[in-house]
Amino acid sequence: MTRRFVVLSLLVGAALVFATNRLTRASMSPEQGQPIPFEFVATENSRTQYRFLIEVERVGFLMNSVRDKYKLVRMRVENHTPTALQLSADKDRLELFIKDSPALPGLLNMQTADGPLWDSLATPMRQTLAYPASVKAARAAATPTGLPTPEVLLLFGFFAAQPVTDLPAKFVYSVESLGKQFTLVHRAAAARD
Repeated sequence: MTRRFVVLSLLVGAALVFATNRLTRASMSPEQGQPIPFEFVATENSRTQYRFLIEVERVGFLMNSVRDKYKLVRMRVENHTPTALQLSADKDRLELFIKDSPALPGLLNMQTADGPLWDSLATPMRQTLAYPASVKAARAAATPTGLPTPEVLLLFGFFAAQPVTDLPAKFVYSVESLGKQFTLVHRAAAARD
């Protein structure tokens, strides 16, 4: 009888574990697992001048924050022009828009905006996150097409984590030296418009 009780207990326990795992197991489709690309390509005379790209990973963006204070986005900037793109940590702007909400301003100059957080970071991390002064000019053509090889740089923007409760609808990046704003929209949404 003791042996039957042990075997029955093991079977009931295994059934409960199996049922619990089936009820709590979740998954994400491959499409949902892909980052959301927000992009703007500035052209002149049908030639690319600049390309700006932010990819937002759906789960990571909503779940993660820097020291429970900031959402972090990485923007890829490509300069296809023969001149350097001058940037300004104090004058350039990056804004995040969530659905019908007002713009959420980003911080590009974390050193000035949140000194204690900046000072708590290791030197290599500060070097990575610092907003650059420029994006170098494209390199001379070395391809069969004759097009120059763009200079590529990664920039980082910080947004207050507290009001961010949903995925972005778009980003607006303003570059003072160009006197222009670039609206980065989700490629699939742009294709539908």
